[in-house]
Amino acid sequence: MVPAILSRRVDNNEVQVDLGQQWGKHLLEGNDLRNKVMHSALGEPLPRVTKKELVASAKAVFAYFEELTIKLPDSFNYMNILLKDVQKLTDEITAI
Repeated sequence: MVPAILSRRVDNNEVQVDLGQQWGKHLLEGNDLRNKVMHSALGEPLPRVTKKELVASAKAVFAYFEELTIKLPDSFNYMNILLKDVQKLTDEITAI
């Protein structure tokens, strides 16, 4: 939704991000994971999230923003700098 709004307002074109790719699947799963943890029932123990799930979700978010830097460069080109640092951090976390 946000990319579509930005593409119309900032870049003057209609852009859609295809979530049918592997990272899109992980992005949606990560959203479900987030919702389970952030909106768990009162009095219930917090759901456990594995490192593998967390890393897959993080990588999916980064892939989403990489896609945005390609499709909406005027709006998201600045993210390239941040994505390089994030990739390094993700690699370090994965190695632990």
